[in-house]
Amino acid sequence: PALTYLMQRLTSLAAGDTFLCRCLLLPAAQPLRARLRTLLRELLLRAQAEGQLRADLSPDYLGNALLGLCLFPFLDADAAQTNSGERAAALTLQSVALLQDGIVRTQRPRQDAGS
Repeated sequence: PALTYLMQRLTSLAAGDTFLCRCLLLPAAQPLRARLRTLLRELLLRAQAEGQLRADLSPDYLGNALLGLCLFPFLDADAAQTNSGERAAALTLQSVALLQDGIVRTQRPRQDAGS
């Protein structure tokens, strides 16, 4: 739940203000990026300690993955397309599903007895 909430907030922020996302990439925003990464790392470490997230993955890797999933889709999108709560909500749900279930099929689909 907390991870989903965090992703919702980040994705909504990115969808609502693409200029802000682009500004985060500028060299002048390095202190802000560093602070964001520090806070995110602390949250991820806490979630790992509580058993909510896999402990075998680095919190730095997890932070990069989260930020990439939440912010990257909005970096070069046009504002009319991006400024959509529906798109942000759909991307959040897809990202959460990706993180929870992974991208690799773990079970083979059943084949019909006749094939």
